[in-house]
Amino acid sequence: MDDKKKEHLEASYEQVVSLYDAADALIASVKAAPEDSQEAQYRMVAPLVEQLESSADILTEEYIHLAENDSGVPCARSRKVVESTLRKTVTAIDAFFKSAAENHRAELNGIFGAVLPLVQSAKQQLFKAIGAFSQLIDLSLGRILSKTDVERLKAEEPKVAAMLDRVAKENSQGRN
Repeated sequence: MDDKKKEHLEASYEQVVSLYDAADALIASVKAAPEDSQEAQYRMVAPLVEQLESSADILTEEYIHLAENDSGVPCARSRKVVESTLRKTVTAIDAFFKSAAENHRAELNGIFGAVLPLVQSAKQQLFKAIGAFSQLIDLSLGRILSKTDVERLKAEEPKVAAMLDRVAKENSQGRN
């Protein structure tokens, strides 16, 4: 593997590892909150933090496995694991946003207001991780994201748009 490709893979790997940073930022937010709201804030972010950490564990392992795969052909198991893990993370983020929308009580609004930007940032990091994986395997984004999120991802992550274009061309050539 040449140095340029190795550097590119390492930079992409950092996008996957950044999911740990997103979880850490949420925990730091809880610790920085006023003491009387820490417990309530922790209850709201704990499921998302746990999912981000679990996903980061699985995805970093899979990224290393795929990056070291010399055959150039990723196994179906890896694709399934990556897609499933990404979907679980998207579901956890969406559940947090749904909970935020449903809880309009004044004391909860302040708590959500403090962590909403961090959760939005976590979603951005997830998009970057999807972009990193799109360089190694063809992902079925419809299994991972809503249509709105797919369109947003394509606009924000050129690597994903390139993967989708390549897959569409391969599919059209296969039908001809």
